[in-house]
Amino acid sequence: VGFDQARFTMMYRSPDAVIRGSRIWSFGSTRFSTDDGWTTSRGTLNEGYGHIAVAPDRGVVELVSPPDQVIRPKRIDLAVVRAWSEPRPAAIAVHARTAPDAPWREVGRSSGAERVPLAWPVEWRDAIVTQVKFELTYAPDTAGARVDRLLLYPRADAYRGGIRAHLGKGASVASGQ
Repeated sequence: VGFDQARFTMMYRSPDAVIRGSRIWSFGSTRFSTDDGWTTSRGTLNEGYGHIAVAPDRGVVELVSPPDQVIRPKRIDLAVVRAWSEPRPAAIAVHARTAPDAPWREVGRSSGAERVPLAWPVEWRDAIVTQVKFELTYAPDTAGARVDRLLLYPRADAYRGGIRAHLGKGASVASGQ
């Protein structure tokens, strides 16, 4: 019930944001609170109804996704941090890794904007990213802020030719080719 309500709320509020291949963390809905499995490596977070409340540590919060993600770098090229109220992050850095014990690699950074263009390492073209981290920088005196959505958007042509186009002509899902 909770997930369906959150999904309905997200689609109702911004139907243009739900496109094939998007990864959206909506943190519940107005009737359901959850942190969607996100944690912090710096600062703190508390789940709210349709958002998370964050408390920066000396102006920085590092939001860490659950370690079970399946993100294909060749398909995703934009990250978005939605905060519908002030304060908003002054800067955002996105980091990723391909295994729980792998080092974090920065894949995107922006200042003064909620959108972060992503530039993945070339050697990750066919890799699967299992975890992402959003580093949000606020003014040093910020005691608390709100994050309403975290999103990963696909490239405009990510699904040209169908959802399994990346497998190549004549390949099957069962063969893995």
